[in-house]
Amino acid sequence: MSRPRPCDPRPRPSPPTFPNNVPVKIAMLVNASSGRGRGAPTADRLLDHLRQRGHEITAVPIGQSEALAQATRDAAALVVVGGDGSIASVLATAEITKVPLYHAPTGNENLFARAFGHTADPAHAATVLERGTPRSIDLGIAAHTSDLATPTRFAIMLSLGPDASVIHRLGAIRTKSSGHLAYARPVADELVALVRGQRLPAVRVWVDGKKLADDAGWLVVANMRQFALGIDPAAAAGEVDPADGLLDVAFFPMRSALGLIPWAARCRLGWAGAHPAFVSGRGREIVVEGDGPWQFDGEVGKVLTSPDRLRIESRQAAVRVLV
Repeated sequence: MSRPRPCDPRPRPSPPTFPNNVPVKIAMLVNASSGRGRGAPTADRLLDHLRQRGHEITAVPIGQSEALAQATRDAAALVVVGGDGSIASVLATAEITKVPLYHAPTGNENLFARAFGHTADPAHAATVLERGTPRSIDLGIAAHTSDLATPTRFAIMLSLGPDASVIHRLGAIRTKSSGHLAYARPVADELVALVRGQRLPAVRVWVDGKKLADDAGWLVVANMRQFALGIDPAAAAGEVDPADGLLDVAFFPMRSALGLIPWAARCRLGWAGAHPAFVSGRGREIVVEGDGPWQFDGEVGKVLTSPDRLRIESRQAAVRVLV
């Protein structure tokens, strides 16, 4: 007669609930330094939880594009641990492989995660990865007409104006500050330039061949409504659908960077769309002519210089997201 086995006090993982109880292969991009170093421990917690549930995980540090492409080749999902910039870094791979994305947010704004209800909680991530439904969304594709061979992909938005100038200033300096505090010096430098007489250059914007704007101001081309600090400028034009094959354009005329403050306040309060100076449009192709830096999804873009033009187009159903 066999002796009863002693009770194991260690917690056991709950049984997997994914289809047919078959473990799946998951690729994971890890930005360890994201969120003041929160990226590494967040990835460790996710790895432990998902492996306990039987999944096979291949973790790849950010910046190793070839290793990421290999890891996602036959993966059922791609988990991105980091901020919106980390999401932007995988869009080309996700477009080629069509592997569904899940964002475990550790950045400043985490707009992509906010849009699709993703969190860094391991239990929530496991539920979405095992039971979620892939949804196809569009991407924005931006390139200067002088260099159409190297386009930039964005999932959320692209902007040209004072906010883009601040992001370029942040990218040009090394700072020990993190989070929103890191923007203090770039914002101060932008204000100093304003005091010294710097003015916003005029831009000309066409939407599907029709001129929308020809003035100095702040331009936002959006694939989603989300924006930093909950300002959401594209929402002033109405609902923004990332799966309609169109990009939403919002233009806010202003003579100097200080004009961004009242416009941002109107956007935050939901009043910007009713202002008589506000201009909006929606289309598949947007062409911008003028001078100035642009940013995409909170990342440093290029600098547009006349007579070059920036061409932005919507690429329908380019990537998939788990929801």
